[in-house]
Amino acid sequence: MKLFHIIISSLFFSILLLSCKNDPKNSDFSPGLTTSDISEETDNTELTKTRKKQINSVMAKMMATPELSEFTSMIVSVQLADLLLNGEGLLTVFAPTNDAFENIPQGIKQNLSNPDYIEVLTTLLKNHIVEDDLTSSELLQSIQKNGEHSIKTMGGASLKAYLDDGDIILKDSNGVTAKIGKSDILGTNGKLHILDAVLTITK
Repeated sequence: MKLFHIIISSLFFSILLLSCKNDPKNSDFSPGLTTSDISEETDNTELTKTRKKQINSVMAKMMATPELSEFTSMIVSVQLADLLLNGEGLLTVFAPTNDAFENIPQGIKQNLSNPDYIEVLTTLLKNHIVEDDLTSSELLQSIQKNGEHSIKTMGGASLKAYLDDGDIILKDSNGVTAKIGKSDILGTNGKLHILDAVLTITK
């Protein structure tokens, strides 16, 4: 587990470095600057807005949450990390815990780790991402008003949110349910809610 966090952290900062190198603002050079000016500017330079957003992004919040290491690893493996790091607009991520993935039937877990099933895994992960900024209070208000709240995921799945004994529950089209635990973990590009089960599993 420790090795995983080292690898993911290295990858994260590699992405930051690459983004910084590709930032046109960082590639400008003025012939009128002296080495002294450049040195002084370097010493006083703050993080660019882009890098600040990345460091506080939903992806960064996921990486800083140990119980989401499995989900985070999968996001990286299907190349969705950039979306959650640099994506335009606000996103909501419903991230299953490591325990949630442990509870998946062994055969399905093996399939998800098979490179031949990369598209299936990508869709599964996208079905836990919503192109909208959904706070738990907004979900609660909508449920209290309408009885439930419909959610369309990036992967095309339809989820229903409802209340059960004070908890917000998400249910997929297969009838599988997941309870929202920790919620409203704020990133610069959206919100993160933690689930106790994996939704939209194809059996």
